[in-house]
Amino acid sequence: MAPNGICALAALLLLGLGKVEAEQIVWSSFAYILHGERTPLSTSSLKSSLTTYGAQQLYAQGQVFRDRYLTNASDGNITNSFPIVNLSPRALDNSQLDIITTTDTYNVASAMAFMQGLYPPTPRAFVENDGGRDASTLANGSLVNFPLDGYQYPNIQATSILDPKSFQIQGHVSCSTYMGSQLMADDDEIIRRNRAESAEMYDGLRRGVFAGTEPFASTPDADHAYELWDYAGYQHAHNATVRAGLGADVLDRLHRLASDQQFDYNGNLSASGLQPGDMVRAVAGRTLAARVAAQLRSQVAGGYPHKLSLAFGTFEPMLAFFALAQLSEGPASLRFRTIPAPGSAMVFELFSVADDDGGSGGSNDRAQRYPGEDDLWVRFLYRYGTNANEPLVEYPIFGRGNSQSSMKWRDFRSAMSEVAVADLYHWCQMCSAPTLYCMATAANADGGDSFSWPGASGASMGRNRMTPVLGGAIGALVTLGVVALAGLAAFFLGGLRVRRRSDHYVDRAVQRTSSLGGFKGAEKMASDKDLSVARGGGRHERVGSWEMGGPSTTSAAPPHYSSRDAGTTFGATVERKLNDDGVSIMEEEPVKPREAV
Repeated sequence: MAPNGICALAALLLLGLGKVEAEQIVWSSFAYILHGERTPLSTSSLKSSLTTYGAQQLYAQGQVFRDRYLTNASDGNITNSFPIVNLSPRALDNSQLDIITTTDTYNVASAMAFMQGLYPPTPRAFVENDGGRDASTLANGSLVNFPLDGYQYPNIQATSILDPKSFQIQGHVSCSTYMGSQLMADDDEIIRRNRAESAEMYDGLRRGVFAGTEPFASTPDADHAYELWDYAGYQHAHNATVRAGLGADVLDRLHRLASDQQFDYNGNLSASGLQPGDMVRAVAGRTLAARVAAQLRSQVAGGYPHKLSLAFGTFEPMLAFFALAQLSEGPASLRFRTIPAPGSAMVFELFSVADDDGGSGGSNDRAQRYPGEDDLWVRFLYRYGTNANEPLVEYPIFGRGNSQSSMKWRDFRSAMSEVAVADLYHWCQMCSAPTLYCMATAANADGGDSFSWPGASGASMGRNRMTPVLGGAIGALVTLGVVALAGLAAFFLGGLRVRRRSDHYVDRAVQRTSSLGGFKGAEKMASDKDLSVARGGGRHERVGSWEMGGPSTTSAAPPHYSSRDAGTTFGATVERKLNDDGVSIMEEEPVKPREAV
């Protein structure tokens, strides 16, 4: 065939591929994203936090997601462009997003850095749901942008372990059965083999390049493989001496040992807890699977909320889901048995294929007609790390072949229900978790109800249930009850007293209220004898009151200055002249009896 003919054929093939891609309409996406590089967990001298390099990793990952879901600027080397239907491409609309993370500082910071890449600062970017352009226009006609040249503010939900919703993204935390199973894992074959084969290497590192360092100070072995690799990897990236003395082959072996350990801890599906076959070591992936299905199902049902759902956390849910979805058994099994690189992302996309009805409007017009469940598909994608040449790759899940990388929504929902923890009650039962809301679910179980994840589905989801919101309320009431009982015990047994204020204190309060000035003013007034205003500080900031640890004498103490970034230091002691026993905790006068009829 002539060269011109070959070129023409290639062009037609490219056009055909482009047509296929254009016909795929993405309606919603869920992504679980690993935090960026952080300081090691094993050092007591540093609190683990996101590094500047880690922030850059998440920022770059956010840009990749922007190229895929918000713009048509993708070059195809890392990802193709599949804009989500009706997702705001320029202005961040929090009503379309669902962003959740744990309260770990490196996870929260990772979420913020990612969102800066997804929705960068954009002048004149307005959201109609937040008032649009009118909310940014003043009466004189001037237009006001957000600070930092249009910085956009995402609503990031940082959920602690006290929030039932948090266990959808960290189901292994507070799971007592999971922790107990980890202790038993020391006798697993792969752990014993690695312990024997790596003892000499660990001892050499302890005596050599890591001599005297904290995690290697005691006898290191494969039982602490993750902590040792976590420390070694960080030092290799930031310490020139360690980088020169630690070969890449040794670092790779440390990574492999850590991955073997953590995959056994989180992806060993044959290990059971309280019940045979409960796959307790993969509990983090089971709870994450429930959230993925719930978020996508809410989009199927409503068509508008949760256009893009983002979760940020640690690697345990990823390894667990890789095992549950049988990714760790396929052709790319080694990749899915390895601890993901910082910033790695796994993605679930809900999409449809536009019908070739011969219309002239194209897929954009047809996208306005939300498809039925039978016309919806789901695909899984994974990107290992954030290197510039690392693509976002589609993989088949649940044992399907490469030609079946996409699966029908109904099939996906059914497969997820088989591995997901259906509701909070089952998670509490499986984990024996010592949490207040698990106590509430146990008490409620006698009535035949249980808590469920929002939007959960599956075989065990047909019973009557209370929602996690009600579960949280019950937990809060239990907490308040405990506090109330403790207060009563202190009142009757500990001598806690509640007294009225003295007349002298009441007179002082009345005098202060009626005098000039007051705490709302910008300057110190005559009545503000217990306050000193720091020179050079903000006009609305008062320092030196006894509430803030400052002096309580009538003369204002000189302000403390510090050249450090930590700000002003409050070092004065507190000496109250008023007897607290004569002060009412409600700061009110007693009700006077009515003396006249």
